[in-house]
Amino acid sequence: MGDNTFMWTAEIANCPSTNSEVTITVEEITFTATAIEIAECGGTGGINITDIAGGDGNYDISVTNSNNDILSEYSNNLSADTYIILIRDGGLCVGQQTVTIDAPQNCDCVGVSILAIVTTTNANCDITGTACLTITGGQAPYSVTDGSNTLSFAENTELCFENLSAADYTFDITDANGCMANTDAIISQNEATINIQTTATDATCGASNGSVCLTISGGTAPYTMTDGTTLGENEEFCLNELAGSTYNFTITDANSCEGTAEAIVFETGNNLSVEKVTLNTVCGSATGEACFIISD
Repeated sequence: MGDNTFMWTAEIANCPSTNSEVTITVEEITFTATAIEIAECGGTGGINITDIAGGDGNYDISVTNSNNDILSEYSNNLSADTYIILIRDGGLCVGQQTVTIDAPQNCDCVGVSILAIVTTTNANCDITGTACLTITGGQAPYSVTDGSNTLSFAENTELCFENLSAADYTFDITDANGCMANTDAIISQNEATINIQTTATDATCGASNGSVCLTISGGTAPYTMTDGTTLGENEEFCLNELAGSTYNFTITDANSCEGTAEAIVFETGNNLSVEKVTLNTVCGSATGEACFIISD
């Protein structure tokens, strides 16, 4: 648009030719074209054309889509696409703009239901918890995050988030089409109490004939002693041939929870008999004796 200069030559019989220069000013047509966006999935949009100016006022409006189809109606019923608006007047004036109508996001997700089944294992003592998910619906593969870690799931395939401390978790799921869902899980902390009952039998003084017997309950069987011995719940286990001393026991259950106990084996003497024999002394002197006879 703007000024265009043309050179023309006039030739008249029996006259010399004459060259002349002509400038033709072509006025650009201006206008405002805005997209009427598609409000919802499955809906349509349109183009709103206003503020047309320039030219001779006798306008012809042409709208074409990306397939170069000329549209007779453009104010509504338009799908998501890029459109070219061309306005001409009765002369040489032209105006052109491009408008894009966008589709709503995630239209592929309308009516899509993504389902997740979650099974959890609680944290126990030094053992962290797990949350395992199986996902259906939507379009696999699925990307699942707990906020710290992300796993990729196939449909109907169980995968687990491990090393989870006791807390509330939200798992955000996004399928291959960008459709989203979420599910919650709670990992609790199991506080196991291991009960250790001990019974001690004293040893004879100077001998190793004492014993300690243990019975364990609580926590989760089986239980393991520090020497590797494995016990079941309420199963009695005895250590024999013990000398008098203090004995400490540490028991670990199946979830690595620990319990401790102490047992004391005392030493007891024989039943001794003591007989005292006194010999007379001389009055006023320290010449007497006292003798003891000890027997068992």
